[in-house]
Formats: sequence, C-alpha cells, structure tokens
Amino acid sequence: MSRSPPTRTGWLAYYDELVGVWSRRTGNRHDAEDAAHDAVERLLKADASVALKARGYLFQAASHRLIDRWRRQDRAEHVPLDELNDA
Repeated sequence: MSRSPPTRTGWLAYYDELVGVWSRRTGNRHDAEDAAHDAVERLLKADASVALKARGYLFQAASHRLIDRWRRQDRAEHVPLDELNDA
C-alpha cells in the first residue's frame, strides 16, 4: 500500500506553484527560487491578515523581487574585457 504525500497547508501549499510559474516566466529557476524565498520570508514576518491571503501575497512579492533584480542588472554597465583600460 502506498502512502499519499501529506497535504501542504498555508504558504507551503503555494510554494511549488510559485517557483514553477516564475521559473517558466523568467527561464531561470535559481532566480525564481530566490524570489520565492524572499517572498516567503516577508510573509512569515507579516501580520496575520497578510497570511490569510498567502497565495496572492507570495505571487506579488515574488514579482516585485524579480523586477528589482532585472532593474539592477540593466543598470550595471557591461564593458567587454578588450575595452578595459590597462591600469
């Protein structure tokens, strides 16, 4: 007889879905997991009224985290090695 996996509750019920959706959207599972971890950390620090709306909160927080990361990457100037001045 096989056991069925335990049913996840709370934010755990949405974690795999969150990582999967953002992995497909970004094409980068590592960034999606980082964003999900940050979102879960904020959720756990938030008050109970936020925790009741865990799914929406997690998706919105992860979205903001990924947008912030993309903006920081766009600001970084990329200079090819052959164009760097010798010091």
